[in-house]
Amino acid sequence: MSTRVKPSAFLPTLGLARAAKLPLHAAQPQEQLQLAALMVDAQIVRRDSWSEIDALRHEDFERLSNNILPPAANPGAVYHVIGRIIEQTPHWVRCRVDHHFDKVVELKETWVPSPLHASPMRYFEAALESMIMNASAPEELRCMDLTPKAVGGAYRSAQTVRQPDFHGYDFGDALTAAEKSVNALLVRGTVVSSDIRAWAWPFLWLRYAHDPDCILFFDPSCRLHLYTGE
Repeated sequence: MSTRVKPSAFLPTLGLARAAKLPLHAAQPQEQLQLAALMVDAQIVRRDSWSEIDALRHEDFERLSNNILPPAANPGAVYHVIGRIIEQTPHWVRCRVDHHFDKVVELKETWVPSPLHASPMRYFEAALESMIMNASAPEELRCMDLTPKAVGGAYRSAQTVRQPDFHGYDFGDALTAAEKSVNALLVRGTVVSSDIRAWAWPFLWLRYAHDPDCILFFDPSCRLHLYTGE
């Protein structure tokens, strides 16, 4: 986008849809659910390590003895480092060899609150992904802090935990699903470097008493769309 706008410009409302003359149902929605999808783009360099006991010729042992494990990541690099020496003979050295691989792990995915999965709007996630995954995500939708906040009285017993949202649009369990997927990448090996970014994609789920549901949302260029499930 050439011109920066406020995050509120990406918040879909019924009034904006009517002003844009989108083909809404004539009836008033029975329910308007302000929800948000979450898109995560993670670039992680993870150092996976494993060890084995090997009998090395003296020349191979001497060569590997000079190897050190650098603290900085080198994506794609493999290191072989001598560990504990177990036994030496005139012909070979039996020792532990530690292997390390700086593996690049990438994740780019979008999650929506799970109630959509069991509704006529279950294909909205795929429709949204097809529109946003290969586009440059607007900085206005960037989520800098997704940490739950304590709200309420001054005393801990009077406080409750408020889950993060995006300007009143609720992530629901999409946030938990995204966290599980990212954490699954971090449990193996040692994370040497990471760049994990997240963006909110607010949408308005319109539910009607007698007409089919539909969803209002903005694309990356800040154009309002109506999703009907077709």
